[in-house]
Amino acid sequence: MKRQSHFILIIIICITFALSLLLSNYFSFSSLKLTSESSKSLNDNWRLGYYNEIIDLPVKLDIPTNTPYSISRILDDDFSLKQVICIRGSLQELDVALDDEIIYSALYESKGILTPPMASAWHLVEIPIESNGKELKITFKTPIRDMSGLINGIFYGSSSDLLFHIQQTYGWGFSASILILILGMLMIIIPVIFKHLRRWQFIDLGLFTVFISLWLIAESRMLQFFYGSPLILGSLAYIMLSVFPIPILFYIKENVIKGFKNIYNGLIILFGMNLSLILFLQFWGLVHFYDSVRITHSFIFIGLIIVILTLFIEMIKYKNKFAKTTLCSFGVLSIFGIFELVHFYFNDYTSTSFYVRIGVILFILIQVIESIFRLISYLKKSLEAEYYEKLAYEDRVTGGLNRMAFEKDLENIFSNPDLKNHLRLMIFDLNGLKGINDRFGHIEGDYAIKSAYALLSESFNGLGLCYRIGGDEYACVFTDIDINIIEKRIELLNEKIKTFNKTLPYTFGMAIGFIEYDPKLDETWQKMMHRADQKMYENKGLKNQSIIMVTH
Repeated sequence: MKRQSHFILIIIICITFALSLLLSNYFSFSSLKLTSESSKSLNDNWRLGYYNEIIDLPVKLDIPTNTPYSISRILDDDFSLKQVICIRGSLQELDVALDDEIIYSALYESKGILTPPMASAWHLVEIPIESNGKELKITFKTPIRDMSGLINGIFYGSSSDLLFHIQQTYGWGFSASILILILGMLMIIIPVIFKHLRRWQFIDLGLFTVFISLWLIAESRMLQFFYGSPLILGSLAYIMLSVFPIPILFYIKENVIKGFKNIYNGLIILFGMNLSLILFLQFWGLVHFYDSVRITHSFIFIGLIIVILTLFIEMIKYKNKFAKTTLCSFGVLSIFGIFELVHFYFNDYTSTSFYVRIGVILFILIQVIESIFRLISYLKKSLEAEYYEKLAYEDRVTGGLNRMAFEKDLENIFSNPDLKNHLRLMIFDLNGLKGINDRFGHIEGDYAIKSAYALLSESFNGLGLCYRIGGDEYACVFTDIDINIIEKRIELLNEKIKTFNKTLPYTFGMAIGFIEYDPKLDETWQKMMHRADQKMYENKGLKNQSIIMVTH
């Protein structure tokens, strides 16, 4: 039930947004929307070619590819003043002439053996002062079948008015795409900063979000405001459309499904090959990006069907709850993707990427919320595992490290030659613990045990680790510490024991065995520990002393 709560949250958000739109239309408010009153339409009464046929824009004519076609009109009195006309070229070359004198030309240039892509772009053409009564003629040509004969709406005004008009019309889509891009970048950056996160889960989702946001930005008709390279303008959308499925396939393969790994590997390779194919076809002049987009669409459709089928099988066969959530999000994305394809193949380019934006936002929202739930569960399990691991290595009486931690650490040191060759080991024994227990009780005995560990930890703090390895036995482990420094700390321990003894009704003393690693004698850590024990027992005869006795 808790896992379904995020779906309820999404539904509530969508309903709230829809109600806000309905209420904004129901109530009458004074509009606060900024508008550009100075940009005007120039879409009516155009004469087509030499046929004197009058047409209004926008229009789609039946014109063969690579065939020039022209529209013309007489400019009215508004053009007695300086004006700028705004033309949207959709993968088209164009010439603008005033009384048959070309004043602007945007040609498709190919340099060298490589063929650059054609780019859809805005063209702002300055019309000279006192051009009223003159004939404005615009000629188009394109090798792209779907774009041949297409003439978009034309506007005029000042440059600032026209730029504001473009921003007003398409800025919302660009802004939404930028927000998606920022979200994707955050999903990549945050796991890098916070090391405990399951990094690749969020990075795969983040890469998917970044790639698809770049596609949306390229389709927003606003990229030209920030970047003017025809190569980027003409290729970004097609490249991103080819690569965005790859990270989401990685995400599903590594984080969602239990089977079908080879199928997903095959899909990843397929999209990689598709990217190589469309780049080869474009830059060798065989097929334009726009014409090869049908190949990409086919692969995306095939991949989507396979993903939905595998997720459905995972959900039914393996009772995979993560597959169920991912399937729902793909269902949402698929619905909006179908709307997008229908509009694209019916040549409705005005709403390009509109539906995908909505679908992507909902898809990402579902996946991010699901990932957060999974992350919380993962962190909870990690904290529990860390807690139980800590218990496993913690001594109950002293609160310090126990024998299990001691043996684990020594095994790790002996597996590393650099550490092993600089290993120094001390074994301690608390003298007279049985007598303390018998005479003063086990509570005082436990106090002596805790005190011994505290004195060792304080004395050797920063040099190595100390452990309680038995009832009255302790150990300290050092690596790459100068022996003179250790001996000074032993003297410090002696002083602390002397001071501590003054507070006790009994004699508090410890015996020590201190040895350095010897490759000839210490084949294993157990043998080294045995040597340290022997050194320590040599001092047991002096246990009536109140200070530590040292031999090494």
